[in-house]
Amino acid sequence: MYSDEILPIYDCMMRSSDYTFTAVLDFDEIIVPKKGPLDLIPMLNHEYQHDEHAAAFVFRIENFILNWTTSNETNLHFMKYVKRTLALQDQSKIVYVQGRYKTVNMHTTEALRGFGIVFLPSKKAAVHHYTVCRPAWSQSSCLSEINRHYDRTMMGIETHLLERLKMVPDDLRLGK
Repeated sequence: MYSDEILPIYDCMMRSSDYTFTAVLDFDEIIVPKKGPLDLIPMLNHEYQHDEHAAAFVFRIENFILNWTTSNETNLHFMKYVKRTLALQDQSKIVYVQGRYKTVNMHTTEALRGFGIVFLPSKKAAVHHYTVCRPAWSQSSCLSEINRHYDRTMMGIETHLLERLKMVPDDLRLGK
């Protein structure tokens, strides 16, 4: 992690201390439950009730590669890309349960004594990361047609998201 990333993470954790869950994500990432993209809070509540000692929930990352070009016509960035990689085992993102973790980081955490980390399988939920090919990946491998999986999970809520976007003030939505 870059040295300037830890301060905003701790600031976020302090500001969200009145909430049960806090997710540490980049702007180009969203957590998508497989049951339905709008079911994140119900899914987290269910997992939390199922494991009363959870300090954090860890999600695998599925990369939607921007180098692969758009594969859907829409005005919503997250809906333009429907080709993705399989869930990666080398990176993850975390939703923290307030008051139960010892350390906070972008990809790792440590639970307080008596609590544990819950690793959720990608069949329950995954982080959709909209990114270009990683520098560590070989360009030929990243840009090949092999290992592309179509994921249209978000397509079912496009109309709903467009309606929600209309409620966002212009100065926030348009970056004024």
